[in-house]
Amino acid sequence: MPVELMDAIHRANAASASPDRLVAQEDAALVAGAKTGDASAFELLVQRHQGKIFSLAQRMTRNREDAEDVVQQSFQKTFTHLKKLEGKSLFSTWLTRVAMNEARGRSRNQIWKTKLGRGWISRTRARTLRIVACSESRSGFSPRR
Repeated sequence: MPVELMDAIHRANAASASPDRLVAQEDAALVAGAKTGDASAFELLVQRHQGKIFSLAQRMTRNREDAEDVVQQSFQKTFTHLKKLEGKSLFSTWLTRVAMNEARGRSRNQIWKTKLGRGWISRTRARTLRIVACSESRSGFSPRR
């Protein structure tokens, strides 16, 4: 880890007495380092927050494997869009929101899927197939099997 990054973290620690503020300032310094391409800074952010994000994801998905996927996707999206973080909100708040959206999307996709035939299709597609099947049976049309 670069010396400048460590110095920034130590200055942040010395400037404030609140533990929450210290964590936020350390996160801000790590985000600044990660934005410049320091992989170890982003690694530290992952290590600091993955437990909390995993707990959140597991509560939302109610499934360990899905929670692990949510954590991985959340950090991947966070890393990809890190340059967009302007500092108006805390990194932890931003990451939590990304994880919540990811978990909601995963849950929504699973809820709206219906098992039909050989594989999974979306609910919209299943509804379309049912409508077509109903209209075909009313018209006297019988598809070959």
